[in-house]
Parts: sequence; structure tokens; C-alpha cells
Amino acid sequence: MPRKPFVPTPEEIVADVVANNRLSGYEVPEDIKEILLQIARGETSADDAIANLERGGRRLAFEKVDKMEPFAHVPSTPEGEAIRARWIAGEITAEEAIAAFDEEIRKITE
Repeated sequence: MPRKPFVPTPEEIVADVVANNRLSGYEVPEDIKEILLQIARGETSADDAIANLERGGRRLAFEKVDKMEPFAHVPSTPEGEAIRARWIAGEITAEEAIAAFDEEIRKITE
């Protein structure tokens, strides 16, 4: 009699990932578990999930950069907000955002 293949549920897949990470000394945050579950259910692809995480990471990084020099002293302007929005959306690189901010600072200080 042929063996029936074992097909784990999405929840079992995520549980295995979490268990393996714990064995390696890492904890998996709840928000990441939810993303893993979406991938396991086929609701999103791994590539899309990574892209969403990167966008979120850019947003968090940009919020941190805003609190540091040299951006802390940049007044909020429509142009500056447009630069931020383009960077958060991934339309421009960090280097391009910095250059655009530098240009805006130059305009303001002239």
C-alpha cells in the first residue's frame, strides 16, 4: 500500500519555522509570524512580503533619520515632505533623498 504524503497546514509550517528559530536562539516577532502565515497560505508571495518589509523598514529608518542631524533642523516644507514620500515609497534611494534634502537646504539658506 503506498504511503500518503504528509502535507503540513500553514499553521504547522509557521510553527516549524518558529521552533527552528528558537533552537537557534532567536525569537520570531508576532508581526513576522503573521507574514509567514500569509505566505504559507498563499495570500502573498515571499518577494511581496520582503518588499513590504523593506518599505516599512525605510519608513522606520527615515523617521529615525529625521530625529538626527542633519535632518533635525530641516523645516517641514511641502518639498521636504515630497522627498520623504518618494523615499518611503522606494522611488528614490537614500543617497538621492539626502542630495534632494541638501538642495532644499541650499534653497532655504540662500
